[in-house]
Amino acid sequence: HLPAPTRDADEGFLRGIERGQKRLNGLAGGGLFVDGIAKPWGPTEILSQRAVTAGRMKPPADATGREGDATARLIVNTANDRIDAIITNKPAIFEIRDNPKADAGDPWYASPSVGKTSVLNYGKLLNKESEKQGVDPDLPKAIVFAENARGHYFGLAKTAEGFGAAKTILPMNINPRTWTGLGIDALSAHDPATNIRAGVTLIKRISDRIVNPTAAKIASVWNFAGRENVNDFGAYVGRIYREKPRAK
Repeated sequence: HLPAPTRDADEGFLRGIERGQKRLNGLAGGGLFVDGIAKPWGPTEILSQRAVTAGRMKPPADATGREGDATARLIVNTANDRIDAIITNKPAIFEIRDNPKADAGDPWYASPSVGKTSVLNYGKLLNKESEKQGVDPDLPKAIVFAENARGHYFGLAKTAEGFGAAKTILPMNINPRTWTGLGIDALSAHDPATNIRAGVTLIKRISDRIVNPTAAKIASVWNFAGRENVNDFGAYVGRIYREKPRAK
């Protein structure tokens, strides 16, 4: 017969189990802690993290989409992949950099008065949908201002909509063909409430996927899903967001 384990051996065995459990708990939380002290990744954890990053292994459910946990979200920078991530609401990181050369001024064809009028006309819907989705209402208002001020084209945009020739529909200038996965189509896009709901959803999902999002960065990706640097449109929205000319 094997000798019975001593009391010290029993306690050592239990302490080993406890340390192992803490180690697993630390890994599940996106880090590695033993006895409350951060430890370097071991070979197993490094392989696990590589598998998560490569998409061969799913991260813990509670880590998915957390702002500070980049290992749980893949970097996605192509337009089609970003559109897919937005529509399916998959965790991802959209990289986009500030651009000091971007022009925030009014282009010659802009009509700020049309932008201001549009925000006033749709203000209640914008406030309601923004509150519902937890979005700063000033951001969709700045985008509505920009889309209508810069996309009015002296009334030609609305004329094109009337003839069914427009690919994008105001007030948020949504492309129903691209964003049909957000519950909008060519017919319902003409309903302001549906148009704004899809637009605010799009804004929120873009914002959730940008590290340290700003109005300029969000609007640049809004303008073109594959954008990796702030463009003129994004800079323009950033200025409108800051200055709020619609309220003056």
